[in-house]
Amino acid sequence: MPEPDLAAPVAAAIADYPDAHRDTLLALRALVYEVAQRTEGVGPVEETVRWGQPAYVTRTGTTIRLAAARGDDDAVGVYTSCQTPLVADFATEHGDRFAYDGVRGIHVAAGEPLRTRELADFLESALTYKLRKRA
Repeated sequence: MPEPDLAAPVAAAIADYPDAHRDTLLALRALVYEVAQRTEGVGPVEETVRWGQPAYVTRTGTTIRLAAARGDDDAVGVYTSCQTPLVADFATEHGDRFAYDGVRGIHVAAGEPLRTRELADFLESALTYKLRKRA
């Protein structure tokens, strides 16, 4: 499942971001697709716009949204449902190496290299949340 072309609604959702934010959003988008492709059991990823933000939905996981980080002008947020333990579990494992938006999201510094390994682990957890929940 290669990364598809950027859909017009998603492109419009990120068009007004500053360059550093847009670059980080696109890098996170690419990481979502990379993780989905290499993770067993994850089916197709639907890219859409929810609440004006790029969102990634699978049958096997919880929705992942990418947006400007609330309360931090220099960061992008990777958001999942606050009804899941995903962010809290990630914060327990990674502590202060990241900033958080409560139990809803992880902040990623805009324009900086991604902490790919850690973020990939989080994305895999989000993309497979429903599979693990049933097990």
